[in-house]
This record gives sequence, C-alpha cells and structure tokens, in this order.
Amino acid sequence: MSQYKSLFGGCRIPQRGKDKLALKTDSKHFVVARKGIFYSVYLFDEKGELLSPDNIYSSLHKILNSSSSYEKDESSFVGSLTTLYRATWADTRQELIDLNQQNLHSLNTLENALFLLCFDDLGSEDPC
Repeated sequence: MSQYKSLFGGCRIPQRGKDKLALKTDSKHFVVARKGIFYSVYLFDEKGELLSPDNIYSSLHKILNSSSSYEKDESSFVGSLTTLYRATWADTRQELIDLNQQNLHSLNTLENALFLLCFDDLGSEDPC
C-alpha cells in the first residue's frame, strides 16, 4: 500500500548499483507511446485549468489515427534500452544526455510524466 503515493508521477532513474526513485508531484502531462513515437499530452491549459475529458479524448484520438511511425528497426527504439542491465542502461542513458540537450529534454518529458500510456498494435488477432 505504501507505493500508492508514487503510482502517478513516479519514475525509476537508472543508476550504477541502485536506481534512484523520483516523484514528480506537480506534473501536468502524461506520455503516449504509439508506433515508436512518444507524444506528450497535457492535462491543463495555459491558464492552469484542467482540460475537459472531451479535449483529452480528442488528443488521444488524433494520436491513435496518426499515420506517423518510426520506420527504423524496433530494436533501436529508446524504450528497448530499459531492458538492459541496470549499469549498462545507466551508462547508456548518460551517454544520450551528453550527446545533446534534446535528448535530456526528451528524457525529462518521459520521466516527469504522470504515467505512460502505450497504444501498441497487437501482433495477432489473439492477444493470448
């Protein structure tokens, strides 16, 4: 039960030896993963008002109907890096950050999200 407080906005940052647990309590967005692309969906408008369910639904609908996709081999997706051993992922994450500021911004967007919603296509008709 003690983990409920970190259910939304909680993230494990890979470190050598032991991950760092981060909790972003003031996050205003969540992330959607679709066809190898990450989308940031904001829950509040520029005035700080909570968006309506219809507005959020519209954003999700646009993402689901988007024909955009990442065309490279799926093994090159950043998300696959999280399957590496902790120390390797920690080192690789730092290398990405050191390459350029855009990588840092992208990782911050992912790690500071309330949650990640994955809209992957099923590989077959039978989900089992």
